[in-house]
Amino acid sequence: MPNYRDYQEGSEGLRIEVEGNDSASSDYAEALTAVIGGLARQVAAGFEALPEAQRPQQLEFGFTLRALSAGGFAIAQGADTANFRITLTFGLESSGGLMTGLVPTPR
Repeated sequence: MPNYRDYQEGSEGLRIEVEGNDSASSDYAEALTAVIGGLARQVAAGFEALPEAQRPQQLEFGFTLRALSAGGFAIAQGADTANFRITLTFGLESSGGLMTGLVPTPR
């Protein structure tokens, strides 16, 4: 039987199926923002470490996340066990070749 955690903010709610049976409560919205932001910063740093001539004009990075009953998220090993499929799209500034705005693409 699936195990669920509910997250409520004002009149908006979210129910997430979680891995495991730990009864800990967690702010999944904050955890989701943290994990996506952290991965985006790592991808951006790797991209900007490339020599400018080797940087593509656009970079798309996709991954899936699984909610954990103890709180937070883990990158899922397969899309079939994931709660969320995330795609991050980065582009280059026309001057300087630095990565600009992170634009999540709904899928």
